[in-house]
Amino acid sequence: MYLMRIILLITLLRVSALAVSGQNDTLSRDSLIQRARYYNQLSADFGYDALDSSLFYARKAQFYARKSASAQQSALAHFNQAYVYHVQGRFGLALTQYDSALYHEPMGLDSLLLSRIWNNLGAVYNVSDNYPKALDYYQKSLTYKLLLGNVSSAATTYNNLGIIKYKQEKFDEALRYYSEAIQITDDQDVRGLSRAYGNMGLVYISTELYDSALKYYDLSYQLLANDESPCVTMYATNGLADVYQRLGHLEKAEQFALVSLDDGKNCSDTSIVSGALIALGLISKERGQFKQAENYWTDAYAIAEDQKLISNLQMISEYLAQLYKSLGRLDEALYYKEQQFIYRDSLFNSDLASKVTRLEMEYDFSRKKDSLSYQFERERASLDTELEKQALIQNVGLIILILALLTIVFFARSYQLKKKSNQLLKEKNQLVSQSLNEKEFLIGEIHHRVKNNLQIVSSLLNIQERLIVDKQAKSVLKDTKSRVISMALVHDNLKRGEAVTFVNSQAYLEDLLTSVQATFSSQLNPIDFKLDIEANEIPSDLAVHLGLIVNEAITNAIKYAFPQQNTQAAITISLHKHDHCLVLHITDNGVGFDFDQSSESYGFKLMRTLTDSMEGKLELINGQGTTVKIIIPII
Repeated sequence: MYLMRIILLITLLRVSALAVSGQNDTLSRDSLIQRARYYNQLSADFGYDALDSSLFYARKAQFYARKSASAQQSALAHFNQAYVYHVQGRFGLALTQYDSALYHEPMGLDSLLLSRIWNNLGAVYNVSDNYPKALDYYQKSLTYKLLLGNVSSAATTYNNLGIIKYKQEKFDEALRYYSEAIQITDDQDVRGLSRAYGNMGLVYISTELYDSALKYYDLSYQLLANDESPCVTMYATNGLADVYQRLGHLEKAEQFALVSLDDGKNCSDTSIVSGALIALGLISKERGQFKQAENYWTDAYAIAEDQKLISNLQMISEYLAQLYKSLGRLDEALYYKEQQFIYRDSLFNSDLASKVTRLEMEYDFSRKKDSLSYQFERERASLDTELEKQALIQNVGLIILILALLTIVFFARSYQLKKKSNQLLKEKNQLVSQSLNEKEFLIGEIHHRVKNNLQIVSSLLNIQERLIVDKQAKSVLKDTKSRVISMALVHDNLKRGEAVTFVNSQAYLEDLLTSVQATFSSQLNPIDFKLDIEANEIPSDLAVHLGLIVNEAITNAIKYAFPQQNTQAAITISLHKHDHCLVLHITDNGVGFDFDQSSESYGFKLMRTLTDSMEGKLELINGQGTTVKIIIPII
């Protein structure tokens, strides 16, 4: 029977292995590389507006690239995944994927891909304000781009380097990079030239060279004046409005500010709208139109606050504070002056060039996705995905069938083994249970005999006490007898309890108190004993130490706390568990103690030694009576 099952199983496994190997044989290394290249291209195409799809195809490409051991396609798949994370703002994941792409560099990646990786690494570090790393990666990317003759892309990198230098306020170096961008940019690339001129205008405004700023902003604007695409001129018009206002040409400034305001609204660019309103407010103030200036600035403030444009908020707060101060509205002036200081501390610069790049990317993709070839690629991707899904279903079905057969054989065999093992386990459990019962009985018998022996010792001490006349000697024997009884009670509780190594703290201390009261009954004042003991299972060795300490503290209280008759004498014993510690308090309302004298006594030294052996803490508190506080750590 078992032989037939094994033969059937081997046959099925061979059939499935042949089927799988047949599929794999049809995919040569060239075919795998071709698939990886195909999915990488799909990932790049979807990367402009369908990030989830782009990430999906990049991972598919990674799968085939790994199977084909193609360093180029694997690096490209990592790059495509990094690009998605980069656009999503998940910079940590983006850096990880970019680094994974660079891992394949020693295996021979093409220079174009390397230049793109370096460039995007520079962009991530630029956004993260890590300017030294951003400069380093941009420089590496620039070197590859110039070697490849990729002039347009190299010009963009020069612009990016200039932007970083501008952020670092290294204006001469920023101008040098912008000039390099202009020199290598083709005259037909009017957007690239306009971007570089606009960046130079921004540098000259920052250095207060307004005539030069006007020159370059005007060049930037003229290059795009005939471009009918939306949103391309608003940065230039915004800059021109700013420069004309600073030069005192209010009519021109107002003209370009209004154009910039309309462009910003049409293109939903709140930073441009806010900037245009700031410029219009400055123009109105210089004309003495203070109410109009206030309206422009408060509108700009509301937009900047909603969009968290911190630099604009700092600037508007300063202008409003100055305006209200000149109008004698001091409360409002003070409020906006405080806001100016708040926003100044968290000021950051907006990267205008990155928005232009994003707009260009969206514009290029909007043309691409309308093409017939792009639609065809999407249809091919959908069909290929469906075919792979069907193949996956077939493979999963085959695997499930094999697993089912293996399960049947396994359970048939294991049933027989389990039946035998259960019988053996039952016999072993009976032996273990019998042995355990015997051991528990022997341990209980040991506790019983130890308790009896301690009782004999106590009886001997009791007899000796009766024969001695000296009071001091009698007192010493009585104390010793009490200590022996405290240990005997531990073994008595262990004998009576269910656990052979643990004692119930509540039952043990109640028995101990009864024993102490019996020992000192002949000399007791009327003492009210109050117990507040939480029931806890504590180890027997800890119980012995604890019992000796409690016995010592109660004995001392009975003997010394109430030297005269006291009808209101009371001793309180509390034991609670708190934060993995046992906390013991023994408090009397007697006459207190002399610390210097008490600390030298045998009883105090005994309590200190026992506490230290348990790694605990002993504290004597002398107030209205005496409190012995002990904290004992437990696991």
